[in-house]
Amino acid sequence: MAHRTTSSASLRVLIVEDDESNSEVLTLLLEMGGHTVTAASTARDALVRAEADHPEVVLLDLGLPDMDGREISTSFRATTTPSPRVIITSGSPVSPSEARRLGADAVLEKPFDPDRLLEVLAAVASRADEKDRNPA
Repeated sequence: MAHRTTSSASLRVLIVEDDESNSEVLTLLLEMGGHTVTAASTARDALVRAEADHPEVVLLDLGLPDMDGREISTSFRATTTPSPRVIITSGSPVSPSEARRLGADAVLEKPFDPDRLLEVLAAVASRADEKDRNPA
C-alpha cells in the first residue's frame, strides 16, 4: 500500500518509542513522506535529541521504560525552544482532559492506521503554520 502525505510541508519529527520495530516502521513511513526523522527509545535520549534537533513535532509513546510519558511531555514544553507540537501515541485510551493537561496537540491510540498518522501530522502542521501567521 502506497502512503502519501496530506501536506507538502516537510517537518522535523522526533519519534519517542521504546518498541524498536514500531520506531523503524514510523521512521520509514515519515521519511517516505518527506519528513526529517530522528528517533529515541528512552525519555532521557529524547530530551537530549530534542534540545539538539529542535523537532517541530514529537510522536510520543506514553509507556517509556525510564520516565513516564506524561513527565516527558511536560519536560518537552518546559525545556525545548521553540516548543514542539506533541502527538501522543498510546496503547491505552487517553481522555481529552488528560491530553489537554499534557499539552498534546493530538492523540493516536495504537494500533493506528498509517494514513491516519499522516492526516494528523498534516493537521498539526497546519495549525502550527496558522498560529505562526496569526500569533495571539
